[in-house]
Amino acid sequence: MIVFVSLLSKHAFLIIAYNQNTLLQTLINQIDHPNSDIYIHYDAKFELPNINTIYSSLYFTDRIAVTWGTFSLVEAELILFKTALTKHKYEYYHLLSGQDLLIQPINKIFEYFNKSLNKQFLDFYLNDKWFNDLGFKSKKTLYELKTQYGVIHHGSEWCSLTNEAVQIIVDEIDQIKQNFRTIHTADEIYKQTVLFQHKNLEFNQFGGDGGHKRYIDWSKGGPNPKTFTGNDLQQIINSGMFFARKFSEQNMNVVNYIVQLTTKKDEL
Repeated sequence: MIVFVSLLSKHAFLIIAYNQNTLLQTLINQIDHPNSDIYIHYDAKFELPNINTIYSSLYFTDRIAVTWGTFSLVEAELILFKTALTKHKYEYYHLLSGQDLLIQPINKIFEYFNKSLNKQFLDFYLNDKWFNDLGFKSKKTLYELKTQYGVIHHGSEWCSLTNEAVQIIVDEIDQIKQNFRTIHTADEIYKQTVLFQHKNLEFNQFGGDGGHKRYIDWSKGGPNPKTFTGNDLQQIINSGMFFARKFSEQNMNVVNYIVQLTTKKDEL
Protein backbone atom coordinates (compact mmCIF):
# COMPACT_ATOMS: atom_id res chain seq x y z
CA MET A 1 0.00 0.00 0.00
CA ILE A 2 1.44 3.39 -1.00
CA VAL A 3 1.00 6.08 1.65
CA PHE A 4 1.51 9.62 0.39
CA VAL A 5 3.42 12.11 2.50
CA SER A 6 3.82 15.81 1.83
CA LEU A 7 5.36 16.61 -1.53
CA LEU A 8 7.38 19.26 0.29
CA SER A 9 9.36 16.41 1.85
CA LYS A 10 10.68 14.64 -1.22
CA HIS A 11 13.77 12.49 -0.87
CA ALA A 12 16.50 11.80 -3.41
CA PHE A 13 18.00 8.32 -3.55
CA LEU A 14 21.44 8.41 -5.16
CA ILE A 15 22.69 4.99 -6.25
CA ILE A 16 26.17 3.95 -7.40
CA ALA A 17 25.76 0.71 -9.37
CA TYR A 18 27.64 -1.40 -11.85
CA ASN A 19 26.10 -4.87 -12.18
CA GLN A 20 23.57 -7.28 -10.59
CA ASN A 21 20.67 -5.59 -12.33
CA THR A 22 18.00 -7.84 -10.83
CA LEU A 23 19.16 -6.77 -7.38
CA LEU A 24 19.26 -3.14 -8.51
CA GLN A 25 15.67 -3.34 -9.79
CA THR A 26 14.66 -4.89 -6.45
CA LEU A 27 16.13 -1.91 -4.60
CA ILE A 28 14.39 0.47 -7.01
CA ASN A 29 11.08 -1.29 -6.37
CA GLN A 30 11.52 -0.75 -2.63
CA ILE A 31 12.23 2.96 -3.11
CA ASP A 32 9.63 3.57 -5.84
CA HIS A 33 7.23 6.10 -4.32
CA PRO A 34 5.67 9.47 -5.29
CA ASN A 35 7.92 11.14 -2.73
CA SER A 36 11.12 9.58 -4.10
CA ASP A 37 13.29 10.70 -6.97
CA ILE A 38 15.94 8.17 -7.98
CA TYR A 39 19.34 8.98 -9.48
CA ILE A 40 21.65 6.23 -10.71
CA HIS A 41 25.30 6.50 -11.62
CA TYR A 42 25.95 3.34 -13.60
CA ASP A 43 29.60 2.43 -14.18
CA ALA A 44 30.62 3.35 -17.73
CA LYS A 45 32.40 -0.01 -18.10
CA PHE A 46 29.01 -1.74 -18.23
CA GLU A 47 25.98 -1.51 -20.51
CA LEU A 48 23.09 0.49 -19.10
CA PRO A 49 20.34 -1.75 -17.67
CA ASN A 50 16.63 -1.53 -18.33
CA ILE A 51 15.30 -0.23 -15.01
CA ASN A 52 11.66 0.75 -14.46
CA THR A 53 9.65 2.73 -11.93
CA ILE A 54 5.94 3.35 -11.45
CA TYR A 55 5.81 6.30 -9.05
CA SER A 56 9.31 7.78 -8.92
CA SER A 57 11.11 9.96 -11.40
CA LEU A 58 14.22 8.05 -12.50
CA TYR A 59 17.41 9.69 -13.80
CA PHE A 60 20.58 8.11 -15.11
CA THR A 61 23.43 10.57 -14.62
CA ASP A 62 26.50 11.17 -16.75
CA ARG A 63 28.79 8.18 -16.36
CA ILE A 64 32.45 7.50 -15.69
CA ALA A 65 34.39 4.26 -15.17
CA VAL A 66 34.69 3.61 -11.44
CA THR A 67 37.46 1.70 -9.66
CA TRP A 68 37.33 0.95 -5.94
CA GLY A 69 39.77 2.92 -3.79
CA THR A 70 40.39 5.59 -6.42
CA PHE A 71 39.10 9.13 -6.78
CA SER A 72 36.71 7.92 -9.49
CA LEU A 73 34.33 6.85 -6.72
CA VAL A 74 34.32 10.40 -5.34
CA GLU A 75 33.68 11.72 -8.84
CA ALA A 76 30.66 9.42 -9.21
CA GLU A 77 29.30 10.72 -5.90
CA LEU A 78 29.84 14.33 -6.94
CA ILE A 79 28.00 13.70 -10.21
CA LEU A 80 25.05 12.32 -8.26
CA PHE A 81 25.00 15.13 -5.69
CA LYS A 82 25.24 17.86 -8.32
CA THR A 83 22.67 16.30 -10.66
CA ALA A 84 20.10 15.87 -7.90
CA LEU A 85 20.70 19.32 -6.45
CA THR A 86 19.99 20.97 -9.81
CA LYS A 87 16.70 19.07 -10.22
CA HIS A 88 14.98 19.73 -6.91
CA LYS A 89 15.47 20.78 -3.29
CA TYR A 90 15.14 17.55 -1.29
CA GLU A 91 14.56 16.90 2.38
CA TYR A 92 17.31 14.26 2.33
CA TYR A 93 19.77 12.81 -0.16
CA HIS A 94 20.44 9.11 0.56
CA LEU A 95 23.66 7.76 -0.96
CA LEU A 96 23.38 4.01 -1.61
CA SER A 97 25.09 1.29 -3.59
CA GLY A 98 23.42 -1.06 -6.04
CA GLN A 99 23.95 -3.86 -3.51
CA ASP A 100 21.88 -2.19 -0.78
CA LEU A 101 18.33 -2.89 0.30
CA LEU A 102 15.87 -1.09 2.52
CA ILE A 103 15.34 -3.08 5.70
CA GLN A 104 12.51 -0.89 6.93
CA PRO A 105 9.38 0.18 5.00
CA ILE A 106 9.83 3.27 2.86
CA ASN A 107 7.11 5.19 4.73
CA LYS A 108 8.86 4.56 8.05
CA ILE A 109 12.09 5.88 6.55
CA PHE A 110 10.33 9.02 5.32
CA GLU A 111 8.71 9.57 8.70
CA TYR A 112 11.97 9.18 10.61
CA PHE A 113 14.10 11.44 8.44
CA ASN A 114 11.43 14.11 8.08
CA LYS A 115 11.49 14.43 11.89
CA SER A 116 15.27 14.42 12.18
CA LEU A 117 15.67 18.20 12.53
CA ASN A 118 18.18 18.56 9.71
CA LYS A 119 20.76 16.17 11.16
CA GLN A 120 23.44 14.68 8.92
CA PHE A 121 23.61 10.87 8.96
CA LEU A 122 27.29 10.30 8.35
CA ASP A 123 29.73 8.02 10.19
CA PHE A 124 32.85 9.35 11.92
CA TYR A 125 35.33 6.74 13.12
CA LEU A 126 37.33 7.78 16.17
CA ASN A 127 40.28 5.37 15.87
CA ASP A 128 43.23 6.05 13.55
CA LYS A 129 43.78 2.51 12.26
CA TRP A 130 42.56 3.52 8.80
CA PHE A 131 45.40 6.04 8.51
CA ASN A 132 48.06 3.36 9.01
CA ASP A 133 46.61 1.38 6.10
CA LEU A 134 47.23 4.21 3.61
CA GLY A 135 50.26 4.49 1.36
CA PHE A 136 53.00 7.09 1.79
CA LYS A 137 51.61 9.43 -0.89
CA SER A 138 48.14 9.50 0.66
CA LYS A 139 49.56 10.07 4.14
CA LYS A 140 51.74 12.93 2.91
CA THR A 141 48.77 14.63 1.25
CA LEU A 142 46.60 14.25 4.35
CA TYR A 143 49.32 15.73 6.56
CA GLU A 144 49.35 18.75 4.24
CA LEU A 145 45.54 19.01 4.25
CA LYS A 146 45.46 18.89 8.05
CA THR A 147 46.95 22.38 8.03
CA GLN A 148 44.02 23.57 5.94
CA TYR A 149 41.20 21.66 7.62
CA GLY A 150 42.54 21.40 11.17
CA VAL A 151 41.40 17.79 11.47
CA ILE A 152 40.97 14.96 8.95
CA HIS A 153 37.99 12.72 9.58
CA HIS A 154 37.18 9.28 8.19
CA GLY A 155 34.10 7.07 8.07
CA SER A 156 31.73 5.13 5.85
CA GLU A 157 31.14 6.34 2.31
CA TRP A 158 27.36 5.86 2.58
CA CYS A 159 25.27 8.59 4.12
CA SER A 160 22.00 10.54 4.27
CA LEU A 161 22.52 14.29 4.00
CA THR A 162 20.31 17.37 4.04
CA ASN A 163 20.03 19.87 1.21
CA GLU A 164 22.30 22.24 3.15
CA ALA A 165 25.10 19.68 3.39
CA VAL A 166 24.82 18.65 -0.26
CA GLN A 167 24.91 22.31 -1.28
CA ILE A 168 28.18 22.71 0.63
CA ILE A 169 29.69 19.70 -1.14
CA VAL A 170 28.60 20.93 -4.58
CA ASP A 171 29.86 24.45 -3.88
CA GLU A 172 33.26 23.00 -2.96
CA ILE A 173 33.57 20.51 -5.84
CA ASP A 174 36.62 22.19 -7.37
CA GLN A 175 38.42 22.31 -4.01
CA ILE A 176 37.49 18.69 -3.26
CA LYS A 177 38.92 17.58 -6.59
CA GLN A 178 42.10 19.52 -5.99
CA ASN A 179 42.65 18.40 -2.40
CA PHE A 180 41.56 14.76 -2.36
CA ARG A 181 42.33 13.45 -5.86
CA THR A 182 45.50 11.56 -4.94
CA ILE A 183 44.24 10.04 -1.68
CA HIS A 184 43.39 6.33 -1.53
CA THR A 185 39.75 5.70 -0.48
CA ALA A 186 39.05 9.44 -0.51
CA ASP A 187 35.32 8.60 -0.67
CA GLU A 188 35.60 7.71 3.03
CA ILE A 189 37.40 10.93 3.96
CA TYR A 190 36.30 13.98 1.97
CA LYS A 191 32.67 14.27 3.16
CA GLN A 192 33.54 13.87 6.84
CA THR A 193 36.43 16.33 6.58
CA VAL A 194 34.69 19.00 4.50
CA LEU A 195 31.34 18.95 6.29
CA PHE A 196 32.91 19.00 9.77
CA GLN A 197 34.29 22.47 8.96
CA HIS A 198 30.75 23.85 8.96
CA LYS A 199 29.83 24.23 12.61
CA ASN A 200 26.19 24.99 11.77
CA LEU A 201 25.72 21.35 10.70
CA GLU A 202 24.51 18.84 13.29
CA PHE A 203 25.45 15.18 13.00
CA ASN A 204 23.30 12.27 14.09
CA GLN A 205 26.17 10.56 15.88
CA PHE A 206 29.83 11.37 16.24
CA GLY A 207 32.13 8.41 16.61
CA GLY A 208 31.38 4.72 16.17
CA ASP A 209 29.38 2.73 13.66
CA GLY A 210 25.73 3.29 12.81
CA GLY A 211 25.51 7.05 12.57
CA HIS A 212 24.44 6.66 8.96
CA LYS A 213 21.60 4.23 9.82
CA ARG A 214 23.06 1.45 7.66
CA TYR A 215 23.79 -2.12 8.75
CA ILE A 216 27.13 -3.30 7.35
CA ASP A 217 28.97 -6.37 8.62
CA TRP A 218 32.76 -6.01 8.66
CA SER A 219 33.35 -9.12 10.77
CA LYS A 220 35.20 -11.04 8.06
CA GLY A 221 37.98 -8.43 7.96
CA GLY A 222 39.60 -7.03 4.84
CA PRO A 223 38.60 -4.07 2.68
CA ASN A 224 35.10 -5.31 1.80
CA PRO A 225 32.06 -5.98 3.99
CA LYS A 226 30.46 -9.40 4.27
CA THR A 227 27.91 -10.45 1.66
CA PHE A 228 24.79 -11.49 3.54
CA THR A 229 23.52 -15.07 3.71
CA GLY A 230 20.52 -16.60 5.44
CA ASN A 231 22.58 -16.81 8.64
CA ASP A 232 22.61 -13.00 8.83
CA LEU A 233 18.86 -12.37 8.63
CA GLN A 234 18.27 -12.09 12.38
CA GLN A 235 21.11 -9.62 12.84
CA ILE A 236 19.84 -7.52 9.93
CA ILE A 237 16.28 -7.46 11.26
CA ASN A 238 17.39 -6.65 14.82
CA SER A 239 19.89 -3.97 13.80
CA GLY A 240 17.44 -1.08 14.06
CA MET A 241 18.91 0.39 10.87
CA PHE A 242 17.07 1.54 7.75
CA PHE A 243 19.41 0.29 5.00
CA ALA A 244 21.78 -2.66 4.76
CA ARG A 245 24.59 -3.86 2.51
CA LYS A 246 25.75 -5.87 0.90
CA PHE A 247 23.37 -8.27 -0.77
CA SER A 248 23.93 -10.46 -3.81
CA GLU A 249 21.88 -12.06 -6.57
CA GLN A 250 23.58 -15.31 -5.60
CA ASN A 251 21.50 -15.23 -2.40
CA MET A 252 18.10 -14.17 -3.73
CA ASN A 253 16.35 -16.09 -0.96
CA VAL A 254 17.80 -13.55 1.48
CA VAL A 255 16.84 -10.65 -0.81
CA ASN A 256 13.28 -11.91 -1.23
CA TYR A 257 12.85 -12.43 2.51
CA ILE A 258 13.89 -8.84 3.24
CA VAL A 259 11.57 -7.52 0.52
CA GLN A 260 8.61 -9.52 1.83
CA LEU A 261 9.31 -8.37 5.39
CA THR A 262 9.48 -4.67 4.53
CA THR A 263 6.47 -4.86 2.21
CA LYS A 264 4.38 -6.64 4.85
CA LYS A 265 5.24 -4.00 7.43
CA ASP A 266 4.43 -1.24 4.98
CA GLU A 267 0.89 -2.55 4.61
CA LEU A 268 0.09 -2.61 8.31
